[in-house]
Amino acid sequence: MPLGQATLAGMAGVVVEAHRALVAVERLRQRREVLAGVEAPARDEARIAIDVTTEGFTPDHVNVPQGKPVTLVFDRKTDQTCAKKVVLELDGKKVEKDLPLNQPVENAAT
Repeated sequence: MPLGQATLAGMAGVVVEAHRALVAVERLRQRREVLAGVEAPARDEARIAIDVTTEGFTPDHVNVPQGKPVTLVFDRKTDQTCAKKVVLELDGKKVEKDLPLNQPVENAAT
């Protein structure tokens, strides 16, 4: 096969692959447009992230509606703190949990 024909055949393969990629992108765009009109189901449970830093707990206080499920997620970001454990009263019970470094710890309550 002459060089010109081989180059054209190679270019045709590239064009086919580029077309496939464009079709895939268009399908994703259409799927995204469809999903954009769909609302996520409402969740009754709130999740509140609380970081443990050199400054203490951030945020330093939270308000949650009484009787609603809530999950407090503590994440200790530093070793330079004395807050290496959290002690809470959840649903009338004292709960103590260690706060390992960079590992979120969840505490669920109502």
